[in-house]
Amino acid sequence: MDEDSNISEEARESSLKRAFDIALDRQTSGDFDGAIRAWRAILLQNPDSVAAMNNLGIALRREGRIAESEAVLRAGLEREPLNPELLVSLGQTRLQWGRLDEAEKDFIRASSLAPKLPGAHHSLGILYLERNRPEDAIRAFRAEVSADPGSTSGLLALSDVQALVGNLDEAAENLRRAVKLDPENRVAHLRIAEMLLLAGDYPGGFREMEWRWRDAAWETVHPDIPLWEGAALDGRTLLVDCDGGFSETLLLIRLLRPGGPCGEGRIIVRCRPSLVELLHGCRWLESVTSLAEPPPSVADVGAPLAMIPQLTGMEAADVPSSVPYLRPDPAALAPWRSRLPKSGVAVGVCWSGGEGDIPLAAFKPLAEIPGIHLVSLQKGEARREIRECGFDVLDLGAELDEGPGAFVDSAAVVHQMPLVVSTQTPIAHLAGALDRPVWVVLPHTPHWCFGLDDETTPWYPSARLFRPAEREPWSNVMKRLAQKVSALLG
Repeated sequence: MDEDSNISEEARESSLKRAFDIALDRQTSGDFDGAIRAWRAILLQNPDSVAAMNNLGIALRREGRIAESEAVLRAGLEREPLNPELLVSLGQTRLQWGRLDEAEKDFIRASSLAPKLPGAHHSLGILYLERNRPEDAIRAFRAEVSADPGSTSGLLALSDVQALVGNLDEAAENLRRAVKLDPENRVAHLRIAEMLLLAGDYPGGFREMEWRWRDAAWETVHPDIPLWEGAALDGRTLLVDCDGGFSETLLLIRLLRPGGPCGEGRIIVRCRPSLVELLHGCRWLESVTSLAEPPPSVADVGAPLAMIPQLTGMEAADVPSSVPYLRPDPAALAPWRSRLPKSGVAVGVCWSGGEGDIPLAAFKPLAEIPGIHLVSLQKGEARREIRECGFDVLDLGAELDEGPGAFVDSAAVVHQMPLVVSTQTPIAHLAGALDRPVWVVLPHTPHWCFGLDDETTPWYPSARLFRPAEREPWSNVMKRLAQKVSALLG
């Protein structure tokens, strides 16, 4: 009978292990609904399994069932109050719920109970970023790397925050450590590319940028069109896929102009559907079609737009600064002109939509200059700040660019602005491409085209750059900018 009992217990444990493996497989593959059912089945057989409770709480959180997640994790902590992994999971659930004070206590307690638990430090770093405490986040991510020197995720997170506050040398060193640990880490290589480009090393930076296409090689996407090797086109047809974001396309489309690095040839461009109408204004392009449409079969060679600098051996000194290279739709000028202020100086403003967003309220020193009328070029959710900022901003309405073409209306408005003031957004790139005066408020680590220290950039001769000093608040940057505007008007 004892032998039968042992066999029965072994069978039960084996069955639970199989069930546990199935639940983990579902959770790992992203089937959280299936994982939830599996974990609940396990808990019916073994109600005291804290590991199952922890995983069930995580799966519920990933499904957005926050209240249920918290209840399960708290039940687990009733059984094991000093379980640091449960505390981390509970903190992550509370963080997602926006209960930051409670989440911070959970993470701090978990890290004190288990100083070598990387997840506790990583979660604490994420929370500090949420609370806009980058120096505390740096300490948390350093603790994560100290607990697990092989953590590439910790090194990448640490590097990101160091770059955010302007510690570029330390950020670059941690990226190199991450690549040494994981030579095939695509994210680390791409961030190294950005660092090199920002420092002006275009050959090195664009060479690293090739990692962007490792998972979708040109030959896979276009099996019938060879990848261009950078040789003179000599009349051949080049297909270019603008597969990056708005800012990248607006920045690099100039490289396709006749006489540019591509030489003389026929250029066919494929881009985001919403950019087709704007790029039709580039009369030197043979045609512009959507990336959503089947690629043409008439091209001799092709390449992604962001690979053109690397293929042509472009150096920082080779930036083609001839502007403007975009133009507004003439038919859109008059309708928007009628809606702009009839007196004073209209200044277009955009404060959100890229890296380094700041609140509209920070533009108050600009709004207080006599004779200045701020005109919003902002789109999306950030427009709600217009009602809350406490000063007058002309809102052109949700119909700005509401048609099929992104930035078509904005181009018409910007073209008529004496000045545009923007954070690092596509609007800043649009104004530069139109060769309109644009003053750009940059984050500590700006987009690589703006470089590290100058007030100007060869990419946009009409741009003036405003950089924050170390630990300088946005309010001070905007005061400096407003003083420059006042002096200009005076």
